[in-house]
Amino acid sequence: MIIHYVGDIHQPLHSTAKVDSTYPYGDFGGNKEKLPSTPCGASNLHSVWDSVAYLYCGYPTLPFTSSNWDYYQGEVDAMVDPYPIDTAKIAPGQFQEWANQSYNEAINYVYPGK
Repeated sequence: MIIHYVGDIHQPLHSTAKVDSTYPYGDFGGNKEKLPSTPCGASNLHSVWDSVAYLYCGYPTLPFTSSNWDYYQGEVDAMVDPYPIDTAKIAPGQFQEWANQSYNEAINYVYPGK
């Protein structure tokens, strides 16, 4: 569950919601923002973000097999060079800072101008 929570706190749509005349009670982090037919069944804004813009569709079969582990290790390895980690921004154990970073991503990129 810790892995799930750490992943979720970094998902900008978990840190905010659009509230306006269309969604007076909020859009539930993009879950109510429906999309037309999309690849891999991502039917709302939240699921598009979770799928990394359709790159990872659906859910893996659990528990992982050794080939699953190999596949995901390859995916991680492919991300290391193009997306280096800025260690100055990791903020280990600073959960509120992680949530603040998510919120800033949401207001700047998901709901700009709202």
